[in-house]
Amino acid sequence: MPNHSIYITTGGSVLYNSSSDVAGFQFNVDGATVLNASGGKSEAQGFTISASDTIVLGFSLAGATISGCGTMVELSLDGEAIGLSGIIISDPTAEALPFEYFD
Repeated sequence: MPNHSIYITTGGSVLYNSSSDVAGFQFNVDGATVLNASGGKSEAQGFTISASDTIVLGFSLAGATISGCGTMVELSLDGEAIGLSGIIISDPTAEALPFEYFD
């Protein structure tokens, strides 16, 4: 995956690649309803992770970050995800990082 990219598998794993520290994220899941969001590097770093029907949000109140590549978060879905939209990923200073959906 290219730098500053994010991808969702049909099973609900949200994968990412970033050379920058990620302090927070928000995105919409297209094609499926989000039942739950947890796990991945985000949970391992102590991020607060929240999900509604289509929106997933994660951030750290303690200033933790994630970087590199791997699984950002695992989603339990009703239906099959076809992509992500409305992607907002920020660095520790709350500046937006130039993330794009990798297809």
